[in-house]
Amino acid sequence: MDAEADRLVGLGATITCVLRQDGLDHYAVGMKDPEGNESDVN
Repeated sequence: MDAEADRLVGLGATITCVLRQDGLDHYAVGMKDPEGNESDVN
């Protein structure tokens, strides 16, 4: 997931937050594209 988030940042996206919960081994990364559209990578 980190590699995909890094790839999207390279294309102009911005990381807005990292969503994680204690005790879970996965998380999501909130992002915005250059036009302001929001999405999650999970």
